[in-house]
Amino acid sequence: EAPTPRPPSMPDFLELRVLDALGQLAEGASRLRSFAELNHAALYKILKKHDKVLGTQEGLAQHYPRLVEITGLGNSSRFDALDAAIKGAFMKHSGAQGLEVSPEV
Repeated sequence: EAPTPRPPSMPDFLELRVLDALGQLAEGASRLRSFAELNHAALYKILKKHDKVLGTQEGLAQHYPRLVEITGLGNSSRFDALDAAIKGAFMKHSGAQGLEVSPEV
């Protein structure tokens, strides 16, 4: 008869919970980045349509750069910093120092 596997200890269980939470956080951050990129593209298309309907270049030439600057839609550094922080926390809690690991599946 095969030996029955022992249940994980409390520290092992907590470690698994932390890793699962970090994976979910990484997934949420990825979805947030995609949403911001979609909003960036939507703003461009809306202003392009605005210009086409009104027969002007005002929307894309004047408003678009200002809106992108104000909203930060063109700045992905905040997402890069969030990704780095999540990966750092994952490395700290994974016990896999020295290996190339990622919370992304």
